[in-house]
Amino acid sequence: MGKEDHAPILDAGRPEEEPPGEHFEEHGRQRRLSGWGLRAMMAAALGFSVYQLDVAAFSPLSSQVTRSLHVGFLLLLTYLLYPATKKANLARIAWHDAAVGVAAFALGFYHWIFEADLVARAGDRCRIGHVHTDGLDARGAERGFRSAFSWLR
Repeated sequence: MGKEDHAPILDAGRPEEEPPGEHFEEHGRQRRLSGWGLRAMMAAALGFSVYQLDVAAFSPLSSQVTRSLHVGFLLLLTYLLYPATKKANLARIAWHDAAVGVAAFALGFYHWIFEADLVARAGDRCRIGHVHTDGLDARGAERGFRSAFSWLR
């Protein structure tokens, strides 16, 4: 059997010619940055790298804080690199994407700022925990049903 005996295997998921503007990107529409947007992305990525190296070498923070900041950095990079809308300009970072990225990064500091409080109340049920778990038992469900549909009486 020679090469000519076998038909080439084509990628069944991709048409031979895609219509213009209909290119599928497996990981979403990624920005092609330049100027200050590229500098901001590079600064965030370098900051993340330095943070990871510092944590790996010296382990200065608890694991919960380390993970929280790690996720904050990843969210910042994600919001800077991928636009939130399909119609977004891929050559620059929109102000709302930058704002959400910075806010997500700032939320990564929550576990560091409130670490002592979180450790002190670990395992304790808070008021919202009581409402949530008590509302799931049969009596709570019945009372909730009766109060929600009291207007039917």
